[in-house]
Amino acid sequence: MEADELHDIATKYGRVLEYDIWREGSSKRGWVEFGTRREANRAIDELDNRRMEDWNLCLEAYIDCMR
Repeated sequence: MEADELHDIATKYGRVLEYDIWREGSSKRGWVEFGTRREANRAIDELDNRRMEDWNLCLEAYIDCMR
């Protein structure tokens, strides 16, 4: 997944304020800041544990209260 793909997916769930994606070892990590907690919760409900095409792992989506 690239940054533009992350943004495209996230905008389906709400207003995206900021986002980033980076490589960490053999995997990629990213974060998205939504306009409201409700939007973030909707994205988590839909994306957590979701399988991605051509990828053998699942997404892990959660709210990071440290940000």
